[in-house]
Amino acid sequence: MYFTARVDGANHLWRQRVPDGSPERLTSGPGEEDGVAVSADGRSLVTSVGMIENGVWMHTHAGDRLISPEGSAWDLSFSPDGNLLYYVLRRTPTSMPEVWVSDLRSGASEPIVVGHLVKSFDVSPDGMQVVFDARTPGGPLQLWLASRDGRSVPRLVGLPGDDAPFFGPGGDIVFRASESGKNYLYRMKADGSTRAKVLPDPIVDLKGMSADRRLAVAMVPVDDVPSTAVVAVPLDGGAATRVCPAQCMARWSPGGRQLYQRDFHRRIPHRRCHPSANFLALRRPAVRVRQTFPARPFRPSGVFQRNPPLWEQPRLLPRRSRQPY
Repeated sequence: MYFTARVDGANHLWRQRVPDGSPERLTSGPGEEDGVAVSADGRSLVTSVGMIENGVWMHTHAGDRLISPEGSAWDLSFSPDGNLLYYVLRRTPTSMPEVWVSDLRSGASEPIVVGHLVKSFDVSPDGMQVVFDARTPGGPLQLWLASRDGRSVPRLVGLPGDDAPFFGPGGDIVFRASESGKNYLYRMKADGSTRAKVLPDPIVDLKGMSADRRLAVAMVPVDDVPSTAVVAVPLDGGAATRVCPAQCMARWSPGGRQLYQRDFHRRIPHRRCHPSANFLALRRPAVRVRQTFPARPFRPSGVFQRNPPLWEQPRLLPRRSRQPY
């Protein structure tokens, strides 16, 4: 049989003799194959070949310009002042993903975390430290803490299997941890001490943090239809507040004045949910986020076009040269 499989970060064409043959890779190189069909006479294979790249672009009134170097970039986040943009960049399909920073004023870009299989990361509000999760060769994901300037070697914090780290209030690290086959929301000091659960009940995923680092955004299981919801969890205590059913993307603007949401369950485009006076209500127990929405149906206009960028100023939009299947 012939098939495509993703091995070592690259998608290539393979074959295997049925029923107990060993898999054999047929293609290699920077190009990746996706999908395969066998001709009627069995003498030829048909597949698609290409290179997938995600570029970070800035959209202004003067036009669009590429921010990230060549490669695939994802997991974008701004510095609090909006002048720096951090992201994960994989230069080639077989290279390790690295954490990069681009100065939006000068256009200069440089790596700040290299040599690790980075999955996700977060930068401290003062820009001095980077926390990230990376998979060790043949092992589970683990949390690492590194200096922003690269002068010190990244060091392990937490336990094997911890992932999805974010900086919380007071320099704490908020993350997801597995326990008895379930995921929980945890926090600890930057040195790995004072490890404690934030919520007694399990979560599905940790999705983000508010700009002031006092609210964690997590997907949790609920006794409802759909069976999950995204909630805002106050890290200083109090009841969690539902942001949306099922799943959505909820991100704060760099200065924390506005919360942006994209509802995947209802296929609603990005929308600005809360002016600064209203998203503070997230910190009060028993106040539902939905109560701060306008009563009329949301209709995109002006800034809110179909599939717009996440942030209002500056506007950034990942662009793909080829969509995968």
